Amino acid sequence: MDRLPPELWREMLQHVTVRKDLYALSATCRALNPEAEFFLYKDVECTTRSSTREMCALFVDIPRTCPLVRSLKIIDEVGVRIPDAEEYWQCVAAALRILPRLETLKILNSSTQTPTWIFSNCSFSLNELHCDFTLDATSLSFLQAQRHLLFFRWANTRLAAEEIESIPEEADFLPSLQKLEVGSPYAALRLMTGHQLTHVWVERLREDTDEVWQQYTAIFGSSSTRLRSLRMIFPFGKRTVQSVLTALARDAPALRSLGFLSWYHLQDKEMVDTLAMFKSLRSVVSWGIVPSDAVHALAKACPTLRVVACLHYSYSHEYVVMPVNPKGVPRPLHDPENSLWRDA
Repeated sequence: MDRLPPELWREMLQHVTVRKDLYALSATCRALNPEAEFFLYKDVECTTRSSTREMCALFVDIPRTCPLVRSLKIIDEVGVRIPDAEEYWQCVAAALRILPRLETLKILNSSTQTPTWIFSNCSFSLNELHCDFTLDATSLSFLQAQRHLLFFRWANTRLAAEEIESIPEEADFLPSLQKLEVGSPYAALRLMTGHQLTHVWVERLREDTDEVWQQYTAIFGSSSTRLRSLRMIFPFGKRTVQSVLTALARDAPALRSLGFLSWYHLQDKEMVDTLAMFKSLRSVVSWGIVPSDAVHALAKACPTLRVVACLHYSYSHEYVVMPVNPKGVPRPLHDPENSLWRDA
């Protein structure tokens, strides 16, 4: 077994998907140990606080595992408070500081927001970050150091006005950013400024004033030439929606995926004519189920369209997908990873 080259071991081990099997293989022999550990620690996911503590302690106790970690996901148990929160976060912080090659970090805290001090003295350079921290001097300094961050998913929806105003609007802040998913519409405005993003998802926007929508229209005019996929909760007012969509059709010629539009808007002929202005549109996503005759009219007006996806139950990411051009059989889609948005 020792005579087999490492490349061959790695080729075989990439098909082992059960972590217990990888653990067993890592203890089999010296030849297998480093190759099995490569896959064992490449993507680490902790879904309980006990597993998080154990994994963080392992990184500290066995330093050779640290350079292997490329992706780390720490997702707290919903509704369970941390009895010894300070010690828990100290454990997480100690692990983060010794993961030099980390590329993807997802860290969410269900009971309270993630403390920002855990990001102090971290040496990794991320490609993807999913977090819910507040914005203070520590988190801002951490973000400013992330020169290669491509995807930023910021789940904090309770940002104070002074936090939002502290977000730099210069293109030099997160200079590589391409995909943005953010809970605060005002934070999104700041982060979109100066960046040519390909994917944008903004939550909690429908009830905002026309003034805010005018600000977004202006942002689209300067930052949308590369935009491929957009998710916003468009307002109920037809004229406001038409105004925003008209600006998008002009300023985002490469847009391929658009949502979320109200189902009744997609039954309106003027709205369908507005959507026909998009020349590269492949998918439209609606709130609620769109009647089949409206889907057919939309498909006829937009010959590039391939899918009309109707969000059926948002909390579970349940869609009804209706293929068009050519017409297909409607099917359900469970999309917790937002592939309709990501893969546009």
